[in-house]
This record gives sequence, structure tokens and C-alpha cells, in this order.
Amino acid sequence: MHQRFAGAALLLVATVACDQDSSSSSPTPSSPSLSCAYSLSIGTTINGYPNGGRFSAGVIASSGNCNWTAATHVPWIHITSGASGTGTGATAFTVDPNTGGARTGTLTIAGEIVTFNQSRR
Repeated sequence: MHQRFAGAALLLVATVACDQDSSSSSPTPSSPSLSCAYSLSIGTTINGYPNGGRFSAGVIASSGNCNWTAATHVPWIHITSGASGTGTGATAFTVDPNTGGARTGTLTIAGEIVTFNQSRR
């Protein structure tokens, strides 16, 4: 069973500072900082799905040079593709069926924490 979520886009802004030469006595012109903004095609909370399933999340980056990663923080959620990317892309993950009581786990996708509240069977 393939499940997809669409929700309000989430925005995360990360800033990468540019290097400056501190050994020079005169001011050194610096280029502006590169800002990367990301939006996800899923919301920050997913509820239900006691039987588990397959899920996907689209990642839209403000620049083709923006790097992002996807990681899970519990053993019952698995990243199956798109563990990292540059620019716009997607990640997919599966959730194991719940064999016990209700449980909560998280994923981080492009710096945004997504909470999965899985109900019991």
C-alpha cells in the first residue's frame, strides 16, 4: 500500500557563512552568504497507520546547490531512498507495522523534524 502526504509547505532556512581572510590589514570584500530554504510536501506530524506502509516526501530547495539529508531516529522507520540530495529531490521511507502499543518516532528531512505517531493495531 503506497501512501502519500501533501500538506502545507514547511520552510527551513539554513545559512552558510563565507570564508574571509583575517590576515589582511585592509577590509576584504566578501560575497553574500548563501541561504538555502527548503519546503516539504508533507506536514510535521503524521498520525495513524497501525499497519505501517510506504511514504514519500518531496523536498524543494531554493537553489540547486543546497544540500540536504534525511534520517530516521527510531528502528521501526526506514529511509528507503533519497537519504541525501542536492537541490530539489525526494525521500522515501517505510514504517513497520505496530505490534504493541501506540508509539512515536521522528525523522529529520532537510533539517525539519517530522513526527510519526503510530496507533496500535
